[in-house]
Amino acid sequence: PRAMVSATSDDAAPEPPSPVKAVGRRRFMAVLILLDFLTVLVLAETWWSVCDASAYLRSWLLVGLFLSWPASMLVDRIAAGVREGAFRRAFAFEVFLHVVGLMWLMLGSTWCWCSEDCAQEVPGLFWPIFVVTILYWSCLVTAIACMIGLTLLTVLAPKPPK
Repeated sequence: PRAMVSATSDDAAPEPPSPVKAVGRRRFMAVLILLDFLTVLVLAETWWSVCDASAYLRSWLLVGLFLSWPASMLVDRIAAGVREGAFRRAFAFEVFLHVVGLMWLMLGSTWCWCSEDCAQEVPGLFWPIFVVTILYWSCLVTAIACMIGLTLLTVLAPKPPK
């Protein structure tokens, strides 16, 4: 009789993504593409407008565009590499990009919040950046507060008897 061999991750065929996940992923990508398109529109509309921080704010939007889909494509290419450790390199590069993104958020927030006349002179450049940075910081602070709260709840909650 043939011995039963259990399938390992190398032998098993990859499971196709569920249709619900595929539709959700496509919608999410469509929203990201729309946001990038709106960013390009803001840049095009305000390119020749001048205020005390217009060059800084435009550069923040340009680097933000690079940190969206081009950076994701680069990470995907690194992960798809045939060399050993490609996934680890892609993961490290993704973490690096997240750190760069957080630093860029801090710098852009400072540029936006310290501008003196951009809200009046170039509102089409100032307000989208102001709203985006406020939303990012709100989400970040909320996530950190939830993690701290859940950690405290886990540590301080009574343990079930054995």
